[in-house]
Amino acid sequence: MFPEFINYNSDDKIKVSRSLIISTLMNIYDNSIYWLDRASRPKKKIRVAISDEKEGYLSIVISDNGTGFLMERDQMIEPLMSARGGVGMGLYLAHEVMNAHKDSTLSFNEYGEFQIPEEFREGATLALCFKK
Repeated sequence: MFPEFINYNSDDKIKVSRSLIISTLMNIYDNSIYWLDRASRPKKKIRVAISDEKEGYLSIVISDNGTGFLMERDQMIEPLMSARGGVGMGLYLAHEVMNAHKDSTLSFNEYGEFQIPEEFREGATLALCFKK
């Protein structure tokens, strides 16, 4: 279950709080691992890509081929809401971290917003979208 990293070459720069973004990415990766453990897939995969598909944004797109989201987006970003029986603060804090970055957003992929390989379509895709 090692992530697949996609190369991206660009001169685009964004200003972020490094420690907050790293902890957010770690939480998302931890969620992917948890749900991949519960998925019945022969090959469990996590994909990390940098994308400029969303106009005006530079995005870090994390996809897995696990179970997908089991709750509605609005429920997932509420504090103390958890489909996995945890504390339920991870995606709430990820949402807050992105709100703290001017004009940035946490995107729960609506199919077609980002191009992802077919093998990830039924899993979960999140994107940290930073205003350029």
